[in-house]
Amino acid sequence: MSAANNLNQFPLVNIQAVTDTQDLWVGLVVEVVPQAGEDVSTALGAVFGDLEMAAALAQLEWVLPLPCPRPDDNVMALLPPECVLPLFRADCLTREQAPAAVARWQDMGYRVLLDGALPAGVDFTPRHALRLARHVDDRATRTAAEAAGASWFCGDYVLDTDPDAPPQDSASRKRLLALLALVARDADTRELELQVKQDPALAYHLLKLANSAAVGSKARIASFAQAIHVLGRRQLQRWLQLLLYARQQEDGPINPLLPLAALRAACMEALVKQQGGPVEFQDLAFMTGMFSLLDRLFGMSMVELCAALSLPQEVETALLQRQGTLGRMLNLVESPSEAYLQQAECDAAMWWKVQLAGFRWAIQVSRDL
Repeated sequence: MSAANNLNQFPLVNIQAVTDTQDLWVGLVVEVVPQAGEDVSTALGAVFGDLEMAAALAQLEWVLPLPCPRPDDNVMALLPPECVLPLFRADCLTREQAPAAVARWQDMGYRVLLDGALPAGVDFTPRHALRLARHVDDRATRTAAEAAGASWFCGDYVLDTDPDAPPQDSASRKRLLALLALVARDADTRELELQVKQDPALAYHLLKLANSAAVGSKARIASFAQAIHVLGRRQLQRWLQLLLYARQQEDGPINPLLPLAALRAACMEALVKQQGGPVEFQDLAFMTGMFSLLDRLFGMSMVELCAALSLPQEVETALLQRQGTLGRMLNLVESPSEAYLQQAECDAAMWWKVQLAGFRWAIQVSRDL
């Protein structure tokens, strides 16, 4: 059995998206926490030796926090320098031989990043122009970090209300809530079609999706009816949920909430699937993850939204109370921790597979939309 499949030895891995100055995903912080008694090299070997990782995350850079800069030839052999950026605490450079070790990483072609301010008296010159700001959890911190020279950002700042975002008009919000209610109660296709046609931007994005690489249709899709035929009913409902986050302008920038909503939805679905749950419950899990950001999208309380949407009871309980199976899973997807892993009956190896599935889908749809 390979290390990647050894459930007892697999390390805890948490992945966070890295955005650029346009709030687009450009990288991932891949934080590897070894199991008790496991050394860092073994843990990294389990993660980066998993061929599924390259397939799932190949389109983005991987920022890898490491405890010390001492190079390990076995580890380096697993970390392709073209996509892995080692991240070290800046204060570690005060240790003897640490600056020389960092220099060796750079000589091997790695773009080294430092976490924190450079200690006084330490000479370090990065061989790239990237500066990453971590723990950027609100827009004020995001603005300050960019002003200080950061070009990459990692944190929950996209959940903070953007004061410069144009307000959503009440008529548009009403149409979207009506569409969500139809999706939530599994309305027939005709009802969905009539509602989508009332929103030109949403209709535009739906046709764009139906013609995208994600669907793979060879014929040009020119109508809503064709889009339904190509996507299929189940996928149509899922894409309509996702497109709510992408509907502001036909050719405007992507809503930064979109990839996060896609990630939550796909992770929730993957977790139910990993645990052997039926397709119907996978769909409810997907909806829970996708709808978990609607309060941020609409600027409304989740209580108001749930009242307007008449959601399935399991979904509403998860969104409002974080209770039930879906609620426990949503806690984990929102804020990964050992406690939430246990509550969701998810081990470290399963969580790794869930994240790979979630990020792979979120990366793909972000590019297609």
